[in-house]
Amino acid sequence: MRNQETSESTPELLLQILRAHWGFKSLRAHQSGPVLGLWRGEHTLALMPTGGGKSLCFQLPALARGGLCLVVTPLIALMEDQCESLRTRGIKAEAWVGDNGDRVLDNVRFGQTQFLYLSPERLKHPMFLARREHWDVRTIVVDEAHCISQWGHDFRPSFQSIGTLQEAFPNAVWGAFTATATSEVLADVARQMPNDTHVHRTPLRRANLSFEVNTWGDRDAVLLRDAIAQQGQGLIYVQSRHESERWSQRLRQAGMAAASFHAGLPLREKQKRQEAWRARKLQVLTCTSAFGMGIDAPHVRWVFHAGPPPNTESYIQEAGRAGRDGEAASCVLYAEDRDFDTLAERIERQYPPLQKVQEAYQWAANQSNATFGEQPQAPLYFEGNVHLPALRLLALAGHFELRESPEKRRQGGTVRWSGPPLMNAQDNRLCTLARWVQRHAGEKELEVDMGPLAQKLNSEQNEGPWTAEECESGLEVL
Repeated sequence: MRNQETSESTPELLLQILRAHWGFKSLRAHQSGPVLGLWRGEHTLALMPTGGGKSLCFQLPALARGGLCLVVTPLIALMEDQCESLRTRGIKAEAWVGDNGDRVLDNVRFGQTQFLYLSPERLKHPMFLARREHWDVRTIVVDEAHCISQWGHDFRPSFQSIGTLQEAFPNAVWGAFTATATSEVLADVARQMPNDTHVHRTPLRRANLSFEVNTWGDRDAVLLRDAIAQQGQGLIYVQSRHESERWSQRLRQAGMAAASFHAGLPLREKQKRQEAWRARKLQVLTCTSAFGMGIDAPHVRWVFHAGPPPNTESYIQEAGRAGRDGEAASCVLYAEDRDFDTLAERIERQYPPLQKVQEAYQWAANQSNATFGEQPQAPLYFEGNVHLPALRLLALAGHFELRESPEKRRQGGTVRWSGPPLMNAQDNRLCTLARWVQRHAGEKELEVDMGPLAQKLNSEQNEGPWTAEECESGLEVL
């Protein structure tokens, strides 16, 4: 993984395509590196701010390279929006959504399609596997690339099957783009891309956006007053479908052209409201995170949040939808004390403390009738389990595979151990000793002098001093 900076001038071929299809005379400074890298055939990973022109960074070089560009993305709205935008520019693009696979894939093979947008789940579809050998794929793009990483805030397991594309199209150049990724997530994404990937980082701060946190007075009353006073189109982000409907009703009663937008709406109604939004027939949408990702709306002048979103990444994504045209825009978070109490409770449920994780581990071991050193073979079925958040973390750490019930209203699933369980998860001292044995014993007998071992353990952990007698007793238990 290489960190890349560039100040090279843009080749005339790329400028000609840029002028012909987008009407721009030049690229923004932060776009040059990813564009030139992909055009030269360098595998590229780019972290760019929301509204930073990520789509152009792969569409332009993909056109210059010719052949077919596969764009893997988790967002149906993004597929449809970008395909429509490309077609209006005279570029042949298809989105494989719903049951249109036969028509779309026929167009890819016989219709000189230049871009094919599809979800990561489609990569294992029989039609994809049967027809891909006939395609001239020269560019592969992963959008919302943080979804690849299990440590990302919106992890999609199906994204981890993209590695099969390297075998199917070994000569294609890869590009991965995201607006929200920590250094750890970025490194994890790079590990799952081809070797010698070049990384481009752009500061997430955008000078045309102003940020404010308002904790004064009644949160909802102040937000409503400020929304009524705004000029231009805006978004109000909320955390539930109920809040989305409630806020849209409030704004309409105040005389504003407003509508709700959330995942509970029928597909046709979503499309109708998106079109009304694009046509500027609506001044404001009250929405959950279901709106905005991949929607090209450069004219948003303000983004308000009725309470804090669940994490920083979500706020960056949502607030970043303001001012994509480069003009001044405001982002205001309205909060009150109870919001932070609710957020703290939500974080604790999602990321339980160590004691809860240890209790969940011990519960799984007890329910599986597990003994130390032996891996349980039978899967463990459970329903309505209070340990589910901790089980998710333990599965991410590799202790076992967790398959949750597809029914959202019915918590439950299956646990299958990935290896033999450790000793009692709540006995930190024995866990420390067990880890030392696993690191040093291997498959051969190991002669141990209890005195030096006690000194070694005392230097590695903080559960109290070890004695030679305690080491000997602990090894007997293990």
